[in-house]
Amino acid sequence: MVSLSGPSGGNFWLSVVRRTFRGGYTGDSPLVISKSTARGRRVARPEESAGVLFRHVGEPKGQIADWRARIDGSESGFHAVEYFDRYECHIDEVDPTKDPVGHLVRDSPGTLVAVGAVAAVAGAAVLAYTLSRRKGPN
Repeated sequence: MVSLSGPSGGNFWLSVVRRTFRGGYTGDSPLVISKSTARGRRVARPEESAGVLFRHVGEPKGQIADWRARIDGSESGFHAVEYFDRYECHIDEVDPTKDPVGHLVRDSPGTLVAVGAVAAVAGAAVLAYTLSRRKGPN
C-alpha cells in the first residue's frame, strides 16, 4: 500500500500517485504523462516503481497494460493506463482490489452493464436449451 504522507524518496511513480490523488484526476480527466521527456529521456517504467505499482486489469481501451496502486487509509485507488506513447493516470473512487463490485458500480458502470448483458444472454441460452431437451422428440 502507498502512503500519501512523507517523502517520495525520488520514486517517480510514488510522486505521480500523490500528484494524481491530490490533483483530483479522474477517468474522465486523467493526468497524461508522456513516456519520454522533452529531452528525449524515458520516464521510469512501472516495473521500476519499487513495489508502488502492480499490474492489473482494466476496461479494454487499446492499452498495452494497466497498473494500480493501493492507497493507505482510503477506499480509492490509483490507476495508470499504459499506451504506446503515454500513461493516463487517474484515481478510482473505489479500489477494485478492495471492493470489486463497488468499483464496477461507481467507476466502471459500462463494464457492469456489459457483464450483466452477457450473463442474461447466457442464462437465456441455458434456459432455452433446457426447455428444448424436456420436450423430447415430436
